[in-house]
Amino acid sequence: MTSPRIHVALNVTNLQDSIAFYRALLGAEPSKTRDDYAKFEPESPPVHLSLSPVAEKTAETRVSHFGVQVWSQDELETLRKRLTDAELVLAPEDNVTCCYAVQDKVWVQDPDGNSWEVFLTKADADIHSDRNAGPDFDCCPTEESKSCCS
Repeated sequence: MTSPRIHVALNVTNLQDSIAFYRALLGAEPSKTRDDYAKFEPESPPVHLSLSPVAEKTAETRVSHFGVQVWSQDELETLRKRLTDAELVLAPEDNVTCCYAVQDKVWVQDPDGNSWEVFLTKADADIHSDRNAGPDFDCCPTEESKSCCS
């Protein structure tokens, strides 16, 4: 992979039903599944789709966040600089465990309050998050990023 790809994180009320739906829609198998998480990374369309269960569906819980996945530290720093130069409020996080991966990232909000992360996955992890969280917790956005993503 050489160019960034869009990331969409959805909250779902039935993980298995959602896996079946996105398997059919994307024509691909999940690249990672756990009891509380699934990820699809098809080549076409180039998307990083993650699914996280929530107890109930509401208008506020359908979408967790959006993102742009990059493949190198240089790409991440270029995007961080571009966002800083645009005078946007950023919440950087480095070496965090989120969604069964160790990542460096930066959070920013669009004008309508949608949370976006630009992230670099550095390694797989055996845990969903290195933060203390309840069963409906999505590690993104984090307490540290609430200044831009609340």
